[in-house]
Amino acid sequence: MECHYSSCLFLAEIISQTNKITFLKKWGYLSLQIYVMHTAVIAIVRMILQKGLKINDLVIHITLETILGIYLPLLLVQFTNQIKFPYLFSLPKPAPNKSIPSD
Repeated sequence: MECHYSSCLFLAEIISQTNKITFLKKWGYLSLQIYVMHTAVIAIVRMILQKGLKINDLVIHITLETILGIYLPLLLVQFTNQIKFPYLFSLPKPAPNKSIPSD
């Protein structure tokens, strides 16, 4: 079992040192946003496919839900950054504490 962990760490190290797989680095950096949003995106896509378009093909569902479950959250992050609202997935930074004068 430990071999699997070390293999994953080794692969992660190799990927981090190469510039050929930049999309994976971006996915890793934005993984929280993808994680938080993907369930809602997949549920909406599934409802549109099944109820609206009457598509029940498993391959179409898996393909579209995977692609949109990753890329729609990334587009939302890009949009919120463009409108200067980066707080959709994080809290605003607290204001610096001002010292209170003592009596």
